[in-house]
Amino acid sequence: MKFKTLLLVMILALGALIVLPASAQTTGSNTVAFNGFSFSASSTIASSVNIMQAAGDPASTEQPGGPNVQHTEFVLYNGTEVPQDYFSGVGSIHVYNTADFAGYQQANQEYQNLQNLLSQHSDLTQYMVPDTGTNANNLPYLPGVGASQAIRARANYVDTSSMSGVTYITVFRQDVSPFTGDQFLYTFQGISKDNAHYVSAIFTLNTGLFPATIPADFDENAFGATLNDYMTQSIATLNGAQPTDFTPSLTDLDAMVQSFSFAGAPVTNPPAATPPATLPATLVPTQVNTDPTLGGLANKTWTLVSYGDPANPTPVLQGGQPITLIFSSTGVSGNGSCNGYGGSFQYDSSAGTISFSQLVHTLIACDQPINDQENAYLDALSKTTTYVITGNQLQITYDGGVLTYNGA
Repeated sequence: MKFKTLLLVMILALGALIVLPASAQTTGSNTVAFNGFSFSASSTIASSVNIMQAAGDPASTEQPGGPNVQHTEFVLYNGTEVPQDYFSGVGSIHVYNTADFAGYQQANQEYQNLQNLLSQHSDLTQYMVPDTGTNANNLPYLPGVGASQAIRARANYVDTSSMSGVTYITVFRQDVSPFTGDQFLYTFQGISKDNAHYVSAIFTLNTGLFPATIPADFDENAFGATLNDYMTQSIATLNGAQPTDFTPSLTDLDAMVQSFSFAGAPVTNPPAATPPATLPATLVPTQVNTDPTLGGLANKTWTLVSYGDPANPTPVLQGGQPITLIFSSTGVSGNGSCNGYGGSFQYDSSAGTISFSQLVHTLIACDQPINDQENAYLDALSKTTTYVITGNQLQITYDGGVLTYNGA
């Protein structure tokens, strides 16, 4: 993603805009305003902000997390070195015009998911559970990332005169290992009351509730056997913590979110759970709006039994984990026999066509020949063309053979 720096550095000054602070600044609330958007942040969060305009990627770009949509970024940081992207600072605030989501299917889907969540005001406790590998419990999140939300905790609705949204703590993972105290993210995902803007705030947290490093004698196999219990306990630990158990303090971050404002934005009811008029209907995935079964692919865990030449299929090796494929409205996920994977898919049930894109997977070392089998499987997914479901059997044709699954 390419950036154009609009304003190199704005030093957050107590009670003022673009005013250099004193060398020994006391703790206070500092305000920034740019292009109609403003917010206030405690100086305990950051001392400076860099404002950048992300040009975005072409909508056809294929990459983990999907193509980035153009937006304005406020990157908050400490020290004298100006960060070049939002990964380098303390945190960042991303301000999108919702009209710019046109043509960006994944970003539009997150936008729709947030609209639905705010309209229904569902009980957020259902999302504060370990990831099941289906992404069914994911909360809305932009910008897209090529990893899964392992957990979500401290989820709350936010409703101000300018915005409606949710805050929560999450961790994105591509491997199986314990959490360390510096891996948690605080995020706010919200929509302005006039439905014209989507705002995402992402801040790195540090906490002593979890160890600083993974022990040198970490046993991945033993840990994997108790993974669900570990995740459940981690969520309980985060939910039961005090705001001051985190740096920055959750109280300061929540206050910052409450200050988000758009100049001149009308105050209306929270957005309805319908696609905005500026987004053409063709951008709304058919599997969400017209076919809850996703062409018969959803509501099952498909387990691979063979692959390769249909006249002489290669049976799946024993010894690894089952090779699985799970379809949901947010994408696909599964296990390749050693590593977990996920990505996007497109299908046409009437024509029987199917394709997968933006596939990412964890990087656990696999023993041979499981490693070769997994590589062959993931390569096959990238070359699929058609599918057919007969009873509880799914066959996906790819350039080089057929993947045959049993469903349960």
